Amino acid sequence: MIEKNKNGIVVIVLLSTLFGLVAGIVGSLTVRSYFGTSSAFFGELNFVNGNLDKPNVVISGAKKVVVAQDEKINETISLVNVSLVGIYQKKATSTKKEMIDLDSFYKIGDELGAGLIVTSDGWIVTDALNHLEFVGKNKQLNMGKYVVIGNDKKIYTIDKIEIDPSTNYIFLHINARDLAVLNMASQDSLNTGETALGLTLAGDTYLSTVSSVRDSGNYLSISSDFYYDKIKLVDDLSENFNSSFIFDVSGRIVMFINKKGELIPSRVFNVVVDSLFEKGVISRPSLGLDYADLSYFISSDTENKNFQESGALVNPSPKSSLLPWFEAGIKIGDIIKYIDGAELNKNNSLAKIIMTYAPGDEVEFGLLRGTEELQIRAILAELK
Repeated sequence: MIEKNKNGIVVIVLLSTLFGLVAGIVGSLTVRSYFGTSSAFFGELNFVNGNLDKPNVVISGAKKVVVAQDEKINETISLVNVSLVGIYQKKATSTKKEMIDLDSFYKIGDELGAGLIVTSDGWIVTDALNHLEFVGKNKQLNMGKYVVIGNDKKIYTIDKIEIDPSTNYIFLHINARDLAVLNMASQDSLNTGETALGLTLAGDTYLSTVSSVRDSGNYLSISSDFYYDKIKLVDDLSENFNSSFIFDVSGRIVMFINKKGELIPSRVFNVVVDSLFEKGVISRPSLGLDYADLSYFISSDTENKNFQESGALVNPSPKSSLLPWFEAGIKIGDIIKYIDGAELNKNNSLAKIIMTYAPGDEVEFGLLRGTEELQIRAILAELK
């Protein structure tokens, strides 16, 4: 009798397991069919890019739930906010001693624009002010018209201002230490499909995707000294995001948005931030030549053994003969193929590489002069 009961229990357990397995497979196929996901039995169920309006959840192997994108974005916003500051018109101290004078208070929302902390010792970058105010004799006078207010509501006076002539961005310095600084993306880390997160001091949030990253301009005559990619996003930015910044989901700075709403890769400011931190002044490198990027040209003479698919052809219209490239022995018509061993190509242009150096750095160029291969060293000057 006991043996029969045992056999009955075993049968029930086996049947329950079998029915459970079948129900799981049917449920998986139903869910995948309904949401347009893969019909495979195993792998991930991804609702982030599915047809649902709210849930942003990825279920992997029906065993683990990956953190929703919404939660990650909120974490990034909290991280980024600490490094954002407001630029305000300086207010006079109230003369009323017996009552609160709200006219002497700084009101959140009345800032002239946002600034971003870029060094721990107090340098802040902004596009919210007119750079012409800080040229010549008016520099010190106008500097006292503004204050910086941090995320912690501390008010800072500005003790130094530097203008980046290549972008007209303003770098303000405040007397502070150990400030929160975010990482700035390198030149090759911004890719199509990357999530772009923007936010304002008022709390407006922008979330989109990078749709294209490509060179822009006249490929026949490009300056070696300053050049950056043209970036497009899937969704248009509203004007209230002008003079702000774009981050990736990890909190790195990937783009600056200027007053015109143009997107500038953050990598073009890397050398500026480094020079401010080390020397307290803005300093950019200069090779001083114009070139044609051969990556964007297709030769009709493909049987020619000297045909080149990439490289920088030194332009026949140089700006001056008294520049580093000329003094080093580079000539018009030379094709620069390598810089310190790094090959020039569509994704690694001459201008992009030069902008990673500092004035005074010695750089080795591998080039072709006709059929002759040469190595020439040049010392980069400071961009004026």
